[in-house]
Amino acid sequence: MFLSTTPEKMKIGQTFKRLRLDKHFTMKEVAAGEVSRSFVYKFEQGEYDISVSKLLFLLNRIGVSFDELMIAANNYENYEDSFFVNLFLAIESKNQKKLAELAELNHHGSSLTEQLVYSLAVLFLDTNGDSGKKDEAAFIFHYLTSVATWTRFELQVFNYVMPYITSDEQLSLLSKSRDCVLNYKNSLNDLYINYFSYIVVGMVHSLLQQNKITASHQVITTIEEVREVTGNERLTASFNFVQALVQFYEDSSAEKIGPVLESITPIVQLNNKYARQLEKIWDYHIRHLNLSDQV
Repeated sequence: MFLSTTPEKMKIGQTFKRLRLDKHFTMKEVAAGEVSRSFVYKFEQGEYDISVSKLLFLLNRIGVSFDELMIAANNYENYEDSFFVNLFLAIESKNQKKLAELAELNHHGSSLTEQLVYSLAVLFLDTNGDSGKKDEAAFIFHYLTSVATWTRFELQVFNYVMPYITSDEQLSLLSKSRDCVLNYKNSLNDLYINYFSYIVVGMVHSLLQQNKITASHQVITTIEEVREVTGNERLTASFNFVQALVQFYEDSSAEKIGPVLESITPIVQLNNKYARQLEKIWDYHIRHLNLSDQV
């Protein structure tokens, strides 16, 4: 079966591209050796009649269901059926208008879904100061601690709430995120393992800001366990980066600068945007240690 009408191809291809970019996936990562980057490019341009099986493969690569794609392609007209689809996409794209709409729609809701949508939307609204977000972060943290067995959803929520909770709270949730990835290792697509990568890099970055070296090593040990099981490229790259960064904190000599820079170099080919994020983290820590003159 093929999706072959030209307007439909254009809409689906362009929507897929927008979702892919929102989730920071390159065409190389999406292709995964199963299809060519040229195929992905032409599909996004509406130049290919794509089979349903190939479309589902590409959607799986970016962690989006067919229903979610259709909702996005039709400008989210079916909010009641999508629950968190609007929210996650609004967070990824920093869409303040959509976040404000979602917060307003769910402000007085009593269901858990409505409360979670409201709390997450409020966290990412620029109009709210950090002090006004503590109650929402506390609600989300309580939710995550109350769920005995995490699914992909909780892993994604943890990734979003992490900057708004304390380092002790982050560490308490780290084991659950690890268990989520290990429990779903045979069905978990790269998107969610990438979320785990963001979590551990963000945690080490935050812990080093507070000079918590021992806690940073706890995170590295967790990464190593998951890295060996999944073989995910981005997770391996993240592991190499944070390990080199922690070692630099332990011994801030000129000899330790090279390994950090070398850990970023391969990521440029894997995902240039992610590499730039790591470079910004590295620049921050150089300034934090007052060692800018050494680099």
